[in-house]
Amino acid sequence: MRKMSIVVAVFLAAALGTSIVTAQQAPTPAVPAQPAPSPMGNAPELFSSTCAPCHGTDLSGGRGPSLFAERLLSETTDAALLHTIREGIADGGMPAFKGQLSDADIGRLIAYLRIRGGQLKGQVSFLPDPNGQIIKSEKQTFKIEVVAANLDTPWGEVFLPDGRMLVVSMEDRRLLRMEPDGSVVLHADLGAVATGHCNDMVVDKLGRAYVGNFGFPYPDGEQKPARLARADPDGTVVEAADDLMFPNGAVITPDGKTLVVGETFANRMTAFDIAPDGGLSNRRLWASLASNEYPDGCCLDAEGAIWVASPFTNEVIRVREGGEVAERIAATQGVFACMLGGADRRTLYALTASSADPNARFEDRTGRIEAVEVEVPGVGLP
Repeated sequence: MRKMSIVVAVFLAAALGTSIVTAQQAPTPAVPAQPAPSPMGNAPELFSSTCAPCHGTDLSGGRGPSLFAERLLSETTDAALLHTIREGIADGGMPAFKGQLSDADIGRLIAYLRIRGGQLKGQVSFLPDPNGQIIKSEKQTFKIEVVAANLDTPWGEVFLPDGRMLVVSMEDRRLLRMEPDGSVVLHADLGAVATGHCNDMVVDKLGRAYVGNFGFPYPDGEQKPARLARADPDGTVVEAADDLMFPNGAVITPDGKTLVVGETFANRMTAFDIAPDGGLSNRRLWASLASNEYPDGCCLDAEGAIWVASPFTNEVIRVREGGEVAERIAATQGVFACMLGGADRRTLYALTASSADPNARFEDRTGRIEAVEVEVPGVGLP
């Protein structure tokens, strides 16, 4: 089985859990002649005066242990590190720095340690503040931009035909729209149709958005079918389809006539015909997946196959209509969304994390963008 490589490891601070972060492919040369000031402020100086004397300038150890030890930087949360630096380790010879450093200073120091450690180990860096950062992978270079902040749990994002971005606001069941001036406005209220938190969506060439939702209080509630919502360009919301088990990622074929949506908790992909007025009909099974394969985000290729994100098997699965699995590509952790992109749409990108629990992700910050080159390019929407 082929494996994906890590393109960007964006380990965001908890505050950025309410933000939309984009990774735009940057031109070469990628690094500007005069980079913006570091968001870590005086962290390098703090490192030189507080850490380097004991742990070494390369973090490999000296009077103190190597910070590459698994129990230190690799497997310790920011909160635990802050407590250790602030209070010290009395029986380990580490002094307390609470009289010298504020919690903000310690936070910047931790961010610097993670970035410096990643650089020294040849890994992609942690990004406590990703805005404006340049990230290089083996084959590509990206510039990170925060395009919206202080949102209420943003989820799926898709562009309208005129280039404006739609954003699913998961918990309050709304669809938001980003205007050219950067403002965020209400596009549609999905509450009359959605019976659970809203998740992924696809937008057709006329700007009609088909939006899925959980259908029940996940993860502890009794599983119940959900209704797929359709939000028209004027903000009108109607039921597009019902009796779907956790409708999630969806695609629309290039001719605009077929919508395929993943039913996560039914382990299947379901297809509909799209009428000229946006109505859905002729519901049919497109493909069944294995019992441990729960389809999440997905994308369509030029041969009509669908790449499906499989969070619990840590892979992306290329599935043909009828259920034949054409290929599997392993990721480093659970895959929650995927997209064919790049100049020729032959780069398969995957959004990965160590679990589906967003609260845990704020703590361990394992979110990544991984990528692999594939033979068949992407087509259709999104």
